[in-house]
Amino acid sequence: MKLVFILTAHRLAARLYPSRFMTLRKKSPGAKKSSLVARRMTTIDTSSAVFKDTIMAYRSARQAGEMDHPAFMAAMRAYEGHQPGDSEAGRMVGLMIHVATERATEWFWRGS
Repeated sequence: MKLVFILTAHRLAARLYPSRFMTLRKKSPGAKKSSLVARRMTTIDTSSAVFKDTIMAYRSARQAGEMDHPAFMAAMRAYEGHQPGDSEAGRMVGLMIHVATERATEWFWRGS
């Protein structure tokens, strides 16, 4: 019952506010692949200075009691210190945080 209500509410909201909801369009067979597919192939060099500085900025902010967004902004500042003007800075910082928390979970969240 809940799922039906949620889907109905979503469809109603999409009709009332069409600009806020993405529409799925079928691509022609010869269309270029979406940039999302290309983005999945991004690799992160975990030994680079930009990775270490970005992750340490995020980790330090979180350990100081900051919530996710202020910590993310601290990580963005650290990243932009190495890569100024990068149009995909937010995506890269998010990916770096994801990689660090997945690969070194204990180290990332422990106290010191």
